[in-house]
Amino acid sequence: MSHALQRLRANHFLEIALLCALAVGVYALSLTLGFAYDDVVIVKGDVRVTQFQLANILTKPYWTTPGFALYRPLVTLSFAVDWAVSGGNAAWFHAVNALWHALATAMLFVFLLAWFRVRPALLGAVLFAVHPVHVEAVANVVGRAELMAGTLFLAAAALWAHQRPVARWPRLALVCALFALAILCKEIAVTLPAILVLIDAARDRWNAAVLLRYLRERAVEYIALSVTLAAVLFLRSFYAGGATPTQLDPVMEVTRNAGDRALTALQMWPHVMRLMLYPDQLLADYGPRVLMPADGWGQLPILGAVILGSLIAGGLLAWDRGKGLVALVLLWLPITLLPVANLLFPIGVMLAERTLYIPSIAVSIGLAWLATEAGALSLPIRRTLGFGLAAALVLMAVRVQTRTLDWDSTDSIMMAQLRDRPDSFRAMWHAARMSRRDGKPQISAQQYQDALQLWPYRQRLVVEAVAYLTYRRDLVGAQRIARWGSQRWPANIELQRLLAANALDFGDTVSARAAIAAGLKISPSDSLLNRMSSALESKSSSR
Repeated sequence: MSHALQRLRANHFLEIALLCALAVGVYALSLTLGFAYDDVVIVKGDVRVTQFQLANILTKPYWTTPGFALYRPLVTLSFAVDWAVSGGNAAWFHAVNALWHALATAMLFVFLLAWFRVRPALLGAVLFAVHPVHVEAVANVVGRAELMAGTLFLAAAALWAHQRPVARWPRLALVCALFALAILCKEIAVTLPAILVLIDAARDRWNAAVLLRYLRERAVEYIALSVTLAAVLFLRSFYAGGATPTQLDPVMEVTRNAGDRALTALQMWPHVMRLMLYPDQLLADYGPRVLMPADGWGQLPILGAVILGSLIAGGLLAWDRGKGLVALVLLWLPITLLPVANLLFPIGVMLAERTLYIPSIAVSIGLAWLATEAGALSLPIRRTLGFGLAAALVLMAVRVQTRTLDWDSTDSIMMAQLRDRPDSFRAMWHAARMSRRDGKPQISAQQYQDALQLWPYRQRLVVEAVAYLTYRRDLVGAQRIARWGSQRWPANIELQRLLAANALDFGDTVSARAAIAAGLKISPSDSLLNRMSSALESKSSSR
């Protein structure tokens, strides 16, 4: 029996218990939080959750609004169970999230024991437990999709990496089951088979010289995984309303073609590397103007291409030279990020920190590998590096605390976004809503104008701003924005209604008739536009 297997069978209950305590403890403040951001829609606003509608949970998309094409029934089911048990108590939901994070951390430790001794494996798992990039996944309730998928993903990977404790066929059945369940939690888990190939390379099971033999030996496993993937994807496409999202990130909405979209997507990679290695600034939204559409090879697309290309080229070179573990470290990140990288197809978000939960495992494997390699250094150097690492881990744990508090509510996380990035159009938009709610109409009107200055290409923002300015009787401002919006989105009937109403208030019957006619082309039976048209005709005939 191998030394790694002996370590695994020793169970390491103390180390696992300490890791779980750390993973839960570092998020203890999350129990004081409420529901924030997408929680309001996905948890509180979903009757399937609050009324435990099991049939609808299993047969309806994750988002009840169309356009996202997501199917995560196990996550929605977990929310429904939590609601039934706790009566909608937010602290309970956050506690369950922390427990899932602890399970994922423990699974990572077991996974790392396939290659490393206890201390390096423990260091890698500790980094995962306290890494600040995970705050959004753990402190925001809907981040549970990442936590559940990550735990199941790591369980399958650990089972695959530790070959001998389970016979081949039971192991294959378990891996396929975990694979299917992980995808039903989060789509990013589709990358598991590619990671399993890398795991085998890192375990010295194959290289270029024995590729055909390896494929013959693993044929049954990969056929079974392919069948599992096909079955789950069919189920997802049937119930999610489509294979890919139609609701795109605001940045991607305005890209002109596939080439610009790819260049825009490459801009994500410098942010990803910063978040992995120096996660000081954390943001709830990486939309405009944090990231902007690319129309050519600018600085960020070039840097992104260099980072992505270096990871892939370095990983392939390491694999070719028989360094499978280094290849696993370098290729884990680009492989697991591929489904959400906007390179294969655009999705609903350019970059979200919660989507880095599984990809960040690469950093933990890398730290465990570096800790192992550092054993060859002199004792003074090892001690210096050890103190530096300990300080970095403490600072990360502190950053987790400060960031966790930002996720108390939608208001608090948007104000944190505005604090850290005053140029965030989404945060300014939310600030306008807050000022409107708090009875500060002049401030709200200005904030709507500021949000439109930052990013005028979001239909909902334009319609909302026009409606509010109309309510405030700022007819000049409302008319100006409505004209621009109706030209950009001529099929938006709300803008045509507002444009017609404002024109009537101005006494501009020519503009009113034009807007009414344009609106009736979109919806001939629209009652409001027809009433306006009748009123104009009556007024004209009475003269």
